[in-house]
Amino acid sequence: MGAHKVKDLVRIGETYYFRKAIPKHLTMQFGIVEYKRSLRTKNPTTARRLCRIASNDFEQLIDFAETMPELKQEQLEEIARNRFQKLLENGNELLYCLDQDDTLSRLDEAAGVEETETTYRQMDAAGKSPLYLKDDVLEDLKKFGHSEISVDSDSYRILLKYFMRGEIESRRTLRAKLMNEYEKLEPQDPLFKGIVVDTLPKIPQEVGDTASDNSLKHLTRKFLDVYEQVWAYKTILDYRRVMKWVCEFFGDDRLVQTFENKDIVAWRDLIIAIPSNYTKLGQNLSVVEAIKKYPKRKKIGGSTADKYMGFFRSFLFWCESEGYCMSSDKVGQVGV
Repeated sequence: MGAHKVKDLVRIGETYYFRKAIPKHLTMQFGIVEYKRSLRTKNPTTARRLCRIASNDFEQLIDFAETMPELKQEQLEEIARNRFQKLLENGNELLYCLDQDDTLSRLDEAAGVEETETTYRQMDAAGKSPLYLKDDVLEDLKKFGHSEISVDSDSYRILLKYFMRGEIESRRTLRAKLMNEYEKLEPQDPLFKGIVVDTLPKIPQEVGDTASDNSLKHLTRKFLDVYEQVWAYKTILDYRRVMKWVCEFFGDDRLVQTFENKDIVAWRDLIIAIPSNYTKLGQNLSVVEAIKKYPKRKKIGGSTADKYMGFFRSFLFWCESEGYCMSSDKVGQVGV
């Protein structure tokens, strides 16, 4: 019998090869559908002998692959979704830091996030991923008690793909938050459906703050700390922005018990003069500076101004209920 008739032995040109199909259920694990190895001989008799050796090696390889540990689909999804939630939390912390630093621009940050998102989408389409992500997969597998999973396993490859999807989706979500596009916060990737993190880090207390401090800055922190536990994410951002303006306008050290009706009127006059969407212009202006810089720009809508007025009223009513100031009945008499 000629060597070319032996099972799994083929001749390509002058050289003999061992060729055998990978079992279908293991093709993803191997990343190939067929195993091929050169026997490095042109002699048919030698080829038959080497083919038997190669066949035995192949069977051992398949047996080993069959016993390699793999994770169930739901386990892989749990790890990926847990990591995605952490990415959203990190994004919220970035958002908070941006709002506390007047030298940083939401618009610039959004542009950078969009650029990275685009790059990652291109890498994902090409089957690539950043190096750090490969290390993150191994770290998370170890954290979840699966350190036995090999980088050659299906579980590793699938999880790497899931992590890449999480990187892309988390950046899309962060960009939406930076641009105040709250209707886009629900994940578009079905793997992460239903995961919306709307918690923000608590505003840090400063050294020297005391419970008897009735300054605007101190009581603003206390007020937000109380209500951010129950407010929706958008409400938290709105209140933080408006109360930051209040502190800028009246001064951090202003004592709440000194507020009079004329102050409420002054605040009303300020908010109805605020340029529409001025925070998206990327110039890091205070609200007063924006009003001076854009006197002819379209102003915020009446409903928005009324909402901002209501935020300040709510703060003063809370201060009264907590005993930090006297009756604030006059607050409700000033409208937009």
